[in-house]
Amino acid sequence: MVPGEVKSGPVLCLMHSSSRLSNNQMTVKKTSPMKHFVVYHNKNSMGYELKPSKNGTGFLTNKSLTFLKTVLEQQVWMITGINGAGNQDQYHLVGFYITDEIKESSNHNFAYWIGGKKVTLLKKTIELNNFEWFWKLFNSQGSFAYGLSEVKDKEIIAALEELMQQG
Repeated sequence: MVPGEVKSGPVLCLMHSSSRLSNNQMTVKKTSPMKHFVVYHNKNSMGYELKPSKNGTGFLTNKSLTFLKTVLEQQVWMITGINGAGNQDQYHLVGFYITDEIKESSNHNFAYWIGGKKVTLLKKTIELNNFEWFWKLFNSQGSFAYGLSEVKDKEIIAALEELMQQG
């Protein structure tokens, strides 16, 4: 495949059984430095627990296709949250994946699914609430209300990478 080429066709998608996706897929080959993005999954809001697989994972989103194409072949950090006692949610780092496909979603709440087959998971998730840098990330992401978004702060990226090495 040459840079900028778009490939369409059916693929096998590993997602939670409640997520239904169409067979339309787009893969774009890019050659650029790795960027870092973050996605957030809240079990209470979504109604199911995040269960990524080492064989492939992805997220549903309403981001534009133009934006999603810029995320292909980039690193996406997966963070989960569970509503805790009072107003204090518990946030955990799950791992990351390298994106390699975009598909239209048949889930009426989301336009697309962006996923990848290169997945690195922690053996056990790491709670993030006690790290000062995490709250900087949390605030820069609008309390994760922005959805899939780029992480540009090199200190935060380094902290996430360090946690992956420890876990």
